[in-house]
Amino acid sequence: MVKRKETESSILKMDNEKRKIEVKTQLDELSKKYDLKKKEVDDDRKEIDSKMRQRDLLNKDVVTAEEDERRKFSIIQTLTNELKKL
Repeated sequence: MVKRKETESSILKMDNEKRKIEVKTQLDELSKKYDLKKKEVDDDRKEIDSKMRQRDLLNKDVVTAEEDERRKFSIIQTLTNELKKL
């Protein structure tokens, strides 16, 4: 009877050890997948930030060009009006 309990106990222990190793392996795999996904997210975030900076610079260039165009148009109108007065 005692021998049988010891055998059952050792079998249970071996099963638990095996399960422990499996769980640890799964945890390691999940951890690696998590790290890869985290790196992808960080890379995507950096790319988004870069694209947003590019967009902001382009928008600034467009605004500057529009202001220059308005200034030139104003100067042309002023000169045209002065010519009409002469």
